[in-house]
Amino acid sequence: MREKIILAPTANGTELLRSLALHGINTLCLKIMSSAELAETALMRSGETVTRQYIRTVDEPALIFSFLNEIEFFSAATFADAQNIAAALDSLRKLIMSDESSILHEKLSQGEFAINSAALGQVYDRYITELESKGFIDSIQLIRKAVELSDTLDAEFCILREYQLAPLEAVLIGKLSGGSYKEITLCELSGVEKQPVDYSDITEAYGDSNEAEHIIETIYSENLPLDNCIVAAADTMKYSQLFYDIASQYNIPVTFGCGLPVSNSTSAELMRNFLTWETTGYNGKDSLYGIIFSESFDRQKLIGELSVENEKTLRDIVDIAGTMRLSCDREKNEDKLTDYANEYPENTDYVEMIRLMFAEFEHGCSYIVKNYAVIRDDFAGRLDRSAVNAVCEEMDAYTALSGGNVIEIIDQLLTINVCCENSREGALHITGIKQAMCSLREELFVTGLSADNFPGMPRENYLVPDGDYLMFDENAPTSEKCIADKKQALSDLLRTASSLGNRVHLSYSGYDTAELKEANASSQLFEIFREKNGEDSTLDDLKNSIAHTGFFENSYSASRLVGRAYNSGSMIKASYEPKEEASVSIPTENAFSPSAIETYLSCPRKYYFSYILNMEEPDTDDVFVVIKPLDMGNLVHGLMDDAFRYSMSKEKVKAEAVRRFNALLTARPPINPPDVKRVREDFMRMVENGFESSAGNEVIYSEHTIKPVKIGSIKLKGRLDRLEKTPDENIVIVDYKTGRRVNHRQDDIASCLQILLYAAMLEESEDIKVSGGEYRYLRYNKSIPCAYTEFIKEALVGITENFAKGVSNAEFPPHISDNCRFCGYSNICRKGDGE
Repeated sequence: MREKIILAPTANGTELLRSLALHGINTLCLKIMSSAELAETALMRSGETVTRQYIRTVDEPALIFSFLNEIEFFSAATFADAQNIAAALDSLRKLIMSDESSILHEKLSQGEFAINSAALGQVYDRYITELESKGFIDSIQLIRKAVELSDTLDAEFCILREYQLAPLEAVLIGKLSGGSYKEITLCELSGVEKQPVDYSDITEAYGDSNEAEHIIETIYSENLPLDNCIVAAADTMKYSQLFYDIASQYNIPVTFGCGLPVSNSTSAELMRNFLTWETTGYNGKDSLYGIIFSESFDRQKLIGELSVENEKTLRDIVDIAGTMRLSCDREKNEDKLTDYANEYPENTDYVEMIRLMFAEFEHGCSYIVKNYAVIRDDFAGRLDRSAVNAVCEEMDAYTALSGGNVIEIIDQLLTINVCCENSREGALHITGIKQAMCSLREELFVTGLSADNFPGMPRENYLVPDGDYLMFDENAPTSEKCIADKKQALSDLLRTASSLGNRVHLSYSGYDTAELKEANASSQLFEIFREKNGEDSTLDDLKNSIAHTGFFENSYSASRLVGRAYNSGSMIKASYEPKEEASVSIPTENAFSPSAIETYLSCPRKYYFSYILNMEEPDTDDVFVVIKPLDMGNLVHGLMDDAFRYSMSKEKVKAEAVRRFNALLTARPPINPPDVKRVREDFMRMVENGFESSAGNEVIYSEHTIKPVKIGSIKLKGRLDRLEKTPDENIVIVDYKTGRRVNHRQDDIASCLQILLYAAMLEESEDIKVSGGEYRYLRYNKSIPCAYTEFIKEALVGITENFAKGVSNAEFPPHISDNCRFCGYSNICRKGDGE
């Protein structure tokens, strides 16, 4: 049996062979090839060796981008521009049958925009040079090599009218067939006679999502086998996403011949997080958390690689590494880790684990995605695996060919489609209009036929205007030709499906739910209607024949049934009894801190989140802050405590302050080093003010823990900063403040509550009579005194009783104030109606 070769660029050969077999056509010895595949086969059978390495079409932009900015006209070009240039050059070169270089330059020199055309010619020359110097051969060079060196093949050659050839591809098949090939249609290939266009119905849907839902509803309501159905989408990016969402929600088996947006994959989330970490996140702690503790990152695998005990240890490691702002730069990382290990020898084990972790990150984004992207189950797993392969191949090729940082192309990678797959048994197949001709089944659903969506508006290529294209060939892909090709593809699809006896369903969205406006049917629908019903058919006839489906029409979704009932005016009654809110009881043996009571009085809801639910208040790490306020406070408090315990002189305290400040900078290297001088001056001023603020006083306690003691009906516990005796024998509690905001007022029981409660606790537990306290704002060298009297002591009992009562009764309403803007719980706090 003689071999039969069909040259059909852009056709899915596997799907077409399956479709032919489904219609009883013998596909033995039948091959469907692209032009590059045919060229490679011809060279191999002719005994010609291709010594240069083949470069994939998708990798050509990376090679072009490696030199693109060196060309003055494209000095500010991006990788997206390189992709457009590669596509433009590919289309132009396929229009040239021979003597490529001279004809390309000759035609470009006559172009509408001389500077633009000259620059494109420069890119072409440099691209060809780079291919040769690197030992690459691209698909067009492969075709030309086959035209030049291959022998005529002993096979029957055909081309498909539905898949037109470029001039160069026509030269290829002419050479290999000895000029003996014929053009046939898909109908002829399938062994059926060509029939007029026919269809079963046209449906207007209320929005794109409603259109997709209606198709699913039709399939299930008519008990159509899923693998007997195919959806041909005019806009594959939009409709593949819609069908993916529905299939994921209702576990419907679906295959996507057109692929899916990579944004649905775990790889996409991981790349987005990696991009943030390397750019706007400045390699900080929050952005590193965003990578490692996202749902897309396999933490368990990392824990195994590092041999850490649990996730808590991993969080500690990430805290240190993120605060140090380690990156993908191995040399800089090692310098930072060495300095940190010298300053904090007690964390040696952590340093080694951080080294291991960043040995992984130093390999770059592709390595992280390849090794740590989570692979989900079922179809989502197929998508995730495909995404990993696709994006990692792109990133690796970009690095190898351009030498650039993959961060530069992540935005482009996030727009691609992945997981282009063949149909399979038991699954609905979603694809584009052009590819649907290769996968026809008994039920064909054509979607997206609104005027805004199909066939679209003509758009000239900004690199090669239509006039320039026409200088190369009258059938060049001009903007008008692209629109005409779309219309022809739909006509070919419908005619082929009608000839095969398939039932055709056409639909469009009659309402744009994004812009909240009505949308019209494509003019192509009217042409199809007239082709079926006669040239005398009017637009009114078309409108009267269209079926309409409302937003809540489908019945496979419970929420749609609720919506339908609401639209009809039906009352919806709850079928459950509301539960009483759970009460919170306080064990009398528990001890509370003054800060807990202070939190409850300022906002009971915040107390509930922090002390009842034990939720840590989210702490956003601003990488531009040289030293975080909490770290600054701990640093000053530690120095003041050590100054007392070790009887340090002022000069020794200042020297130790410099050492500790510098040590902290090794754990938190500044983004902007000039900022350090200002922060260091502020810090040293606070240390001096703190040291001198106790001059003349006797320090009784420093960082002293008070034993639990009852005040009213509850126990209190706490730790005060300092207790001092003044020259006039008054005993005062000191609380150091390093912040910028002054939140306390003199002798105000509400703002001074913490110190006053400490005073009551000391009096009760250690029989120390305290006269009051003071908040020392070291940044401003300012003290705010708070007197402690018998009246205040009685008032404190009332305050603690109200606290106990409120918590026991589960009274946790939010207190709305300007402070809500600074509260870490503000995003989860339900502040009440209208808030």
